[in-house]
Amino acid sequence: MLGKKVLVLIMLGWLFSLNVLADYEIVDRFRLYDDRLKTMEILRPYGHDFLLNINAALNPDVKKTIDDAEKVSKTNGTSQITEAQNFLTQHKNEEFVGKFDLAFGIPLPSFTISGIKFTPDLRFGTNVGAQVGTKAVLLTAQTVVDLLGPEIPQSVVDLVVARFDTTGNGASLLTDADCVTILKEANTADNCTKLKEKYLKPASPDMADLFAYVKYESRFGTLFNAYKGDFFGSFNPYVRHRADLKRRYTAEFLAKESELFEKDELVDFVDLATDFMFGYKKGEWKIYATAEEIKIAELKKNMVLDGTRYGETFYGDEILFRLHSDYTFKFAGFALTPFGGIHKRSGYDMVDGLYAGADFGFSFWQDRLGLLAKGMLDSEYITLAPRLQLWLMQLEAVGKIAHKSEVDGMKIANIYSFNFRLFF
Repeated sequence: MLGKKVLVLIMLGWLFSLNVLADYEIVDRFRLYDDRLKTMEILRPYGHDFLLNINAALNPDVKKTIDDAEKVSKTNGTSQITEAQNFLTQHKNEEFVGKFDLAFGIPLPSFTISGIKFTPDLRFGTNVGAQVGTKAVLLTAQTVVDLLGPEIPQSVVDLVVARFDTTGNGASLLTDADCVTILKEANTADNCTKLKEKYLKPASPDMADLFAYVKYESRFGTLFNAYKGDFFGSFNPYVRHRADLKRRYTAEFLAKESELFEKDELVDFVDLATDFMFGYKKGEWKIYATAEEIKIAELKKNMVLDGTRYGETFYGDEILFRLHSDYTFKFAGFALTPFGGIHKRSGYDMVDGLYAGADFGFSFWQDRLGLLAKGMLDSEYITLAPRLQLWLMQLEAVGKIAHKSEVDGMKIANIYSFNFRLFF
């Protein structure tokens, strides 16, 4: 369909990079942020008595960025383009990230099979995360092919791609002769002008663009914790609904469109997946390994455009692997627990998943009351997290402060999060 969003699809839309060094891989960066936030979750294990968990993480500069973006939509005429360009220039090479998690748990009766004790919990959780980044990335003919998407006729795709490199910046990628072929009986001077304006090459293809990614996920299943002697583990089969959307916006788009995301553009799937964990504990030392988000079967595909499959989720089905170990020293009512580990999945390097730190604090009444302070270091962040345990609940504040100024030319976003947990 040749609507007003053709310009968006040509210049912005869906982005599949073929040049890792030149492009901004926003989904890969989000995976790393996401896995680091999940690491904070494993460092405050749920326990069999978990009922409610709320976690919110946000880069504090997000509000200012949104306010600046709103100024673009409030301007009129040609000044909108200027405001959009100023916005992208002001926030060039910056990242902003946020995530919200909500989870519920219902403990089920324990049982023993062949000497293995199982403590199951019924779990339901949902989360939504988003990331925005601005970076100057040149558009190429191959990028345009991916940006056009399945809504654009192949004949138009061929014309646009063939002329992209030879067309001047700001000029139309279509000609009057193309209008005859595309519009047919609707080919009037006015309609032809409008069509050509929809297929404009960006006036400044090398200036900063806005990259945005949003991901929603919900899970429902049963977690089975298992214990036998010094060994422990878990498996967690669950039904997962995942939906996400990745977009790229130029100054022209920000000046013309008010909605960054539209619900009907989400790519979503429902599948059956599971997590596995296996560990060993001797005294105050333990070590365990996990394989998480293992896809077992696809239950529902997102079908659009008369039953044509639009594509996989951008986040993909990569498995998250993790290895973690810690040791607890106890003295005079206090406890010191040094820990370290690594997590890895497609999209980032091994060194990015390394982390080490320590917990220090005190607790009593079977850990119902206590105060704990956590410090942690990874390749990009210093993390500080005080936690307060108050009988049936616990509160934790987390600050992830970047100790590096940038990664691959992008400024690293500081992240602050808050966790509230209710148990019995």
